[in-house]
Amino acid sequence: MYTPRRRAKKAKKAGPLRRIRLFIALCLVVFAGLGFGYIFAAYQSLPAVGNNMRPAVSSQVFDSHGRLITTLHSDQNRLPIDINKVPQNLQNAFIAAEDNRFYEHIGIDPIGIFRAIFANLTNRGIAQGGSTITQQLAKNAFLSQEQTLKRKIQEAMLALEIEHKYSKKEILTMYLNNAYFGNGVWGIEDASKKYFGVSASQLSLDQSAVLAGMLKGPEIYNPLYSVENATNRRNTVLQNMVAAGYIDQKTADQSAAVDIHGQLVDAYEGKSEDYRYPSYFDAVINEAVNEYGLTEEDIVKNGYRIYTELDQNYQASMQVIYDN
Repeated sequence: MYTPRRRAKKAKKAGPLRRIRLFIALCLVVFAGLGFGYIFAAYQSLPAVGNNMRPAVSSQVFDSHGRLITTLHSDQNRLPIDINKVPQNLQNAFIAAEDNRFYEHIGIDPIGIFRAIFANLTNRGIAQGGSTITQQLAKNAFLSQEQTLKRKIQEAMLALEIEHKYSKKEILTMYLNNAYFGNGVWGIEDASKKYFGVSASQLSLDQSAVLAGMLKGPEIYNPLYSVENATNRRNTVLQNMVAAGYIDQKTADQSAAVDIHGQLVDAYEGKSEDYRYPSYFDAVINEAVNEYGLTEEDIVKNGYRIYTELDQNYQASMQVIYDN
């Protein structure tokens, strides 16, 4: 006699709970659908990763003696360098500073993301970023710098595709040639010449750590603006290299003792003034356009090395006459 009543009572109580569960399930389905739709929309507008992905590269013009006369810049000044000419210490410095699991992940790094979240929560602020070198390359090469969910989704998708199409060595090469170092300087080769007056192939360990440290904040850690900030950041990069096993503590201490200020040259001031013989260069560009079917945009963005018969001594005299 009492059993049916108990069952009825339980069924009556289960009604509201069942409705709550159904409501929660419905919400999950709706949110999942919205999330999928958002991700699909981000995928639909994803830029194509070509088989020959490369940034716009400045072209160089040489005189009859093989001396560099000027660099023809596009919107960004960029001189590429082959990874085989980049010192191992320089490569390691960037990996230690930006992505110490670069050779282990597939473009995105869940371990690095969770570690960054934990560090940021512990420090109650942004102490670490979760982006890999490949994600940063995707952002610099294809996307805007805006901080939106759509951009982050696209960044991750592009990173996976880049890792699929290119080797780690190729990715690191493109990353170093794409990175921004402040003062309108793009790429490790131009940055090396800008701040230290040497090619990237000649950088010392402490100089490498300075440039690697700049990427976290090109204006904050710029040695031309604050030697103190640049020095502190360099020393952090050196300690990261120790932790990663790239160098020992003694080597790090020796490099940390080097004075940055005494090495700075602040080269490339007044780059536009390098265009010293406008009438001659106009003729060179016109000849390239007519002879090889190139456009002016092709010439300034594809990293050509243009050798001319220009004798700078004669041309300087002729330019004075022409200008007058």
